[in-house]
Amino acid sequence: MSRLHVQPLVPTKPASASATFYDKISTCPIRFGARRKAASEPPKMEPATVRRPKVKLCYVCGREYGLSSIEIHVKQCKLLWIAQEEKKPPRERRPVPEPPHEVALEANVLYQLSPDELEALNRAAAKAFEDKVMEKCAFCGRTFNPERLAIHNRSCTAEKPARAVGTARLAPTEPSPQAPNRPRWRDRDASCRKQENHPVPPSRDDRP
Repeated sequence: MSRLHVQPLVPTKPASASATFYDKISTCPIRFGARRKAASEPPKMEPATVRRPKVKLCYVCGREYGLSSIEIHVKQCKLLWIAQEEKKPPRERRPVPEPPHEVALEANVLYQLSPDELEALNRAAAKAFEDKVMEKCAFCGRTFNPERLAIHNRSCTAEKPARAVGTARLAPTEPSPQAPNRPRWRDRDASCRKQENHPVPPSRDDRP
């Protein structure tokens, strides 16, 4: 009875071809190692940049609004300013703050500005709000909104002004009492007298 010889389904490569492949790997080990390291490392994810929405600062109230609504807000903010000032006595009323020369309110103009140009306009509006709207406290020098200044002056008075920004109250330090200077020779004489009154007992070697 004849035996059946089963050949493998996967054809074997000749020894010369496999040797040639490993010879190529050995000639450039750095390149092969770099590929293997790159394959093992996970891909690096770049941090997503958070874009701040474009806003415009109101020079009347100091708040930020969208570019499409800032023009409507400024008109309403001026009317609110006039209504609040009419509640005051005539001598204490203030006019509506004037806009700085660099301020633009049209939405079609604001959308065409670069981030740096828009930031420059916001800085100009913030300076106008600080100079023309904010009121300074006569006791501590800090600036507040007109409605907040009256609340602040309840605790900040001429007798007890509030702490200014960037400063700290330090408790007055009193000099610590120092011991009187005693001459050292007195301490030495006192120790000698103590030894005379209480002599040191002799050691075992000195005993008879």
